[in-house]
Amino acid sequence: MTDAFLVALVGVTEPYTLLLMAVATFAGIVAAAIPGFTITMAIVLTLPLTFAMPPCRA
Repeated sequence: MTDAFLVALVGVTEPYTLLLMAVATFAGIVAAAIPGFTITMAIVLTLPLTFAMPPCRA
């Protein structure tokens, strides 16, 4: 169990993952600040960006 936790911790602290989390956080703040812009609309607009992402970075 400890080794799985350490593998996950290394995966989360990679610079690429941290960059994606920062971009997603910024996008969420911008989407929340726009009046009338719902979370459903934000998901629909960002969905095409996620199709190019690999399911797992190994």
